[in-house]
Amino acid sequence: MPIDRKALWIEKYGSTKACKQWLIDNPPPAGWVGTPEEYAFEEGPIDFPLDVPDDEEPPIEPYIPPSDNTPVTRKEHDELRDQVRNVARSFNRAIKKKRAAVPENPPPAPTPVETPPAAPRRGLAAILEPLKRR
Repeated sequence: MPIDRKALWIEKYGSTKACKQWLIDNPPPAGWVGTPEEYAFEEGPIDFPLDVPDDEEPPIEPYIPPSDNTPVTRKEHDELRDQVRNVARSFNRAIKKKRAAVPENPPPAPTPVETPPAAPRRGLAAILEPLKRR
């Protein structure tokens, strides 16, 4: 069952002094259909965090942020959150698939190549070898 983030936000912050002041400073447009609190949720800046789990929400289209320096709205923030959650889920699924795809019989380890023992030194090299060790 999806969580209604808008209803939770309106219940928690819709009647606060800061939200009312924001609505006075930024009234809804003339063609707005809905309550002023819904407009504040959709278009207001993200000053009021809402800590609810992101379970069972449907995926959304990828969000492309605006090029100018306008503040991010609650709707844009939720879209970004959904996009990040969906990408994280796809990575986690890929990791689980990779872990499950272990071969049944791993290839045998290569046998080490034996090097023949070095021939004993003779002559001047045999005389100088003990001196090198010191």
